[in-house]
Amino acid sequence: MELERRRYGLLGDSSLYTKRGNNKRTHIKPDLQLLLHEEVDVIVCPGGGVKEFILHLTHPRSYEVLGISYFGNEHTGVPMDEQHHGQMWARCFELLREKADYVVFFMGGFAAKYGYFQPYDDNMSKIRNWAYDQGFEVRTDFDQVQSWPLSHDNLHFSREVHEELVSYWASLLQSRVRSRPSR
Repeated sequence: MELERRRYGLLGDSSLYTKRGNNKRTHIKPDLQLLLHEEVDVIVCPGGGVKEFILHLTHPRSYEVLGISYFGNEHTGVPMDEQHHGQMWARCFELLREKADYVVFFMGGFAAKYGYFQPYDDNMSKIRNWAYDQGFEVRTDFDQVQSWPLSHDNLHFSREVHEELVSYWASLLQSRVRSRPSR
């Protein structure tokens, strides 16, 4: 089966939208498409993680550049089962290689930002290393994440940084298309 092809795609958790004080979400997709001047698949899995990513990666579409925004929703409190989650991430990495010419992960979550404890940082570090060891680009941009205020729920980025988040992803995706070696 021939895969439908797009230049850009984004798959992620709730780090792909901002929240207002009244809990209304503002998704980045419309503004991202305006900045990039083309259709962008943006698949948001609020509260989701690798299991949800695997489900969404089975759709019949491929990308030049696919961004993965992952802030570790399922790993906030206790050390993860490395064998179980390692197998799930291995499957996710296989699917990513099939679906995109270039994949860039944004994994900027850290315990101090969200009031979590050390197991969160340890879990995120392991997952970042797994992705990096598989040859994927992994971005943390901790200073940028630290500068972005959270909404009143202390989990989601505040609406006041919406434009910065959109610009961040536009820049990241565009620069990867331009810097990607031709086949």
